[in-house]
Amino acid sequence: MANSYANGNVVRMLGQIKDVNQTLIDATTVVVTVTLPDTTTSTPSVTHDSVGNYHADYTTTQTGTHTYKFVSTGVVTVGSSTFIVT
Repeated sequence: MANSYANGNVVRMLGQIKDVNQTLIDATTVVVTVTLPDTTTSTPSVTHDSVGNYHADYTTTQTGTHTYKFVSTGVVTVGSSTFIVT
């Protein structure tokens, strides 16, 4: 199953920050929030990889569907995604 991980594994979440023209840009602050199946949240550290590209590593602690979202400062677009822990 795509985006499926065993509990206790590390999940690498990727995020891109774009301006209103969909051009990759760097932001002053980037935060990723992971919402766990029990609706609690976690905010792992974010690493800047290259212009507009970021990642965060999260060690899973619960089974079920997790949602994550990268958010940044400024006029930018962000996205969210999900992964499943079994």
